[in-house]
Amino acid sequence: MKVKIIKKNPWILSTLVLGVITLILILAVFVSEDVEVEDLCLKIEATPAWVFENGTILSYGTIIPQSPPSEMVDTLIEDKITFVYNERCGYCQLQIKYFNQSWEKYVDSGLTHSCK
Repeated sequence: MKVKIIKKNPWILSTLVLGVITLILILAVFVSEDVEVEDLCLKIEATPAWVFENGTILSYGTIIPQSPPSEMVDTLIEDKITFVYNERCGYCQLQIKYFNQSWEKYVDSGLTHSCK
């Protein structure tokens, strides 16, 4: 019976396929939409926070790896990871202190955001 309907009106199948493709594309736009910088402070639960370009939270807390600060900052910039911090946060200040001279490079990259 379904075959008879499709044979009778072949546009039904193509319309359904195009509708499904359109729906998938619309959903993909909403899912991959970048989070505005101002919204980061509303989205995070604590500072310091590390956030991917698409707004997904990578982690919270201070990260002090074994590598030199300059290598860490280069990797963060390359991976487009935003550092969200608060001026009054002790752990944020510890992280900034660890970055040392690389902090300015990170700030200049546009991948740091201070929440007031």
